[in-house]
Amino acid sequence: MPAIERPPQPCPRGLDAAGKRLWKRITERWVLDGREAELLEAACRQSDDNRRLERQLESADVLVTGSAGQTRVNPLMAELRSGRVVVEKLLNALSLPPAEDEAPRTNKRQQLRVQKRHWSA
Repeated sequence: MPAIERPPQPCPRGLDAAGKRLWKRITERWVLDGREAELLEAACRQSDDNRRLERQLESADVLVTGSAGQTRVNPLMAELRSGRVVVEKLLNALSLPPAEDEAPRTNKRQQLRVQKRHWSA
């Protein structure tokens, strides 16, 4: 049976390059419901924020002088690390099954939950 062509889900307004890439990568493979689209949009916007932080860090020192004159890690590093965690959590909340060309990254319980959700819809 040939694949059914479907129009791609439109990219939300205001996304930058990183967010658009993530949106396209996900929506080319899966059709999202409203809740999933909101989660993906939040992940895309955070990806854009992360990219802006990365650009700032490219021209900044990793170590900076703190308020008491001590050497400390640039606070942008912690912000970027936190942003990456947020993107990961948002994408995991989508509970999308792995693509056919990717190895599953879920345990058996997660796989069963995804299958049950998928088939009950």
